[in-house]
Amino acid sequence: MPARLFHINIKNEGAANLYWIADHLEHGIWTDPWLPSQKAREIPPKGTGAWRSESDGIMTGTEGWVLFGTSAWLGGEIGGELIPQFIQIKWSAPYINLGSSGPQCQVSITTYDPTKSSSAAEFNDKQSGKLLTKVRLANSLSGDQENFWNEIQNAPELLVLAPLSWVGTVTLQHHFFLDLVVSGNSEMPAIVQPNNVKTDTFTKLFKAVNRWATKHGYIGAFPNFHKANTAEGLVYGTILLKPEAGEFKDIPASEIGHPQSLEARFRAMHDYAHSHGLVMEGFSGFPPKPKFSYVYAAALPTFFEADYGQGTVYGAILLKRSAVVWKDISAADLGNPVTPEDRFRAVNDYASRIMMMDGYAEAGLVNPIPKFSPAYVGGFPNFYEAVHDQKKVYGTIFINKDYADWRDIRYEELFPSPDVH
Repeated sequence: MPARLFHINIKNEGAANLYWIADHLEHGIWTDPWLPSQKAREIPPKGTGAWRSESDGIMTGTEGWVLFGTSAWLGGEIGGELIPQFIQIKWSAPYINLGSSGPQCQVSITTYDPTKSSSAAEFNDKQSGKLLTKVRLANSLSGDQENFWNEIQNAPELLVLAPLSWVGTVTLQHHFFLDLVVSGNSEMPAIVQPNNVKTDTFTKLFKAVNRWATKHGYIGAFPNFHKANTAEGLVYGTILLKPEAGEFKDIPASEIGHPQSLEARFRAMHDYAHSHGLVMEGFSGFPPKPKFSYVYAAALPTFFEADYGQGTVYGAILLKRSAVVWKDISAADLGNPVTPEDRFRAVNDYASRIMMMDGYAEAGLVNPIPKFSPAYVGGFPNFYEAVHDQKKVYGTIFINKDYADWRDIRYEELFPSPDVH
């Protein structure tokens, strides 16, 4: 019998990117070069992706899954919430078809990562209206099949397997082709700010914390995107960078390629930091030769811009090597954050859990008790990512504890009148 091959096309008809998070094969192999991490790594609105697996060996089939992340805006023009959406697509093409055990596909949509342990709150997603993303079969053969597929979407927490013959899959000998369409996913509207705070956007919050920081003796700051209602009112978590951490600089937009998105600006400034600030740090060898190194290891934008007559410049904080540590962190360890704000929160939460020993609780004892304290004050993503050993990793910059302060700053201090609405 010919080998089993399963090919899935996925089209993004929504308004937010689809991001590949992870994949796994229970049986079979990926058909090179049709790996999800290559052919469907990031699918923009109106874009398409695809992947393909096949059996490997005699009398075998293929089975696996792919996990995507996206987001959906729950709200209106006066406020709302950006909800993570996880889409897991499972398929199976066994070697021998026995009734309902033939080629099958399952799609589930959740607001939590289904590859991790779940919580009771997940079962309230449907009732609370947080499952806004939809997946449908393209070009189904009949209304009954379309209704069956919709039933799967209406109960994504249930394990519902749809035999492919029911959902209109094109079959060519022992090759199976399935076209899926994603819709309903979206980003926060440009004219809308979350939670009825009209000034609380990504770039405006960055500008606000940097204004506050420079007025209070710091070279800059970045929000950790945590906020809370306290007895003093709404406060925003902020990482304040001390003068010894680095320096502020206006970078010509022409030198970093005029980045268009906020993620692209982070990446461009990170690259700029790694190629500027060359200094001689001593000599080596005989006869002695000067040794050079770059002062900076990372950078982050302030999102302030200006034109002083020679083109646009972007405000940036260049961070010294002594002030930061660059690590690649597994996306799964960060909880597979979807939005930039999610990634900032995840990175700072992760940083708070990294401890270092800084002495002993009681000196002079036979068995002294070691003391531990947080190694980092916080951190931020540089928005670089890669795949190592089939796992997605995110570039992450951690701030050493002696180079920054963490503070909750009141909303009224960050957005004084007349900005307060």
